[in-house]
Amino acid sequence: MLEIINEIIKKLNTEIKNFFLEDNVSVDNVEEYFEMRICDAVLKLTAAYYEQKDLECLNNKTQRKREGLVVERRNERRAILTKIGLLEYQRTYYQKTGTDNIEYVYPVDKIAGIDSRQRLSNSICASLVEQSIKESY
Repeated sequence: MLEIINEIIKKLNTEIKNFFLEDNVSVDNVEEYFEMRICDAVLKLTAAYYEQKDLECLNNKTQRKREGLVVERRNERRAILTKIGLLEYQRTYYQKTGTDNIEYVYPVDKIAGIDSRQRLSNSICASLVEQSIKESY
């Protein structure tokens, strides 16, 4: 995980240096450039974090056995729209055994606080509700 963080920060550092070496450094250019670059870096860091947590769960076989989790599918894509952009990451799909009902889970989605059919972050949903209160059709 630290390698990924260092790689993303190093790339962002290089982009920032190159940006300020250019002649056209107006306030508008700075806002547009950095909003895009920083949001992209945060999304990549978050995706890397969730993928690392997924790998930890996959590699911890004793914990998985205790919880009754059996790998069903690997590298399932997940995308959720957040205020800073589209967050995409890969995760593992597990079958939960040892119960009367067959249940399937994505442990990383629980860590992320994302429901099974959720496509928008809670902050976007809240913003939509606030906006709908302020404006009519």
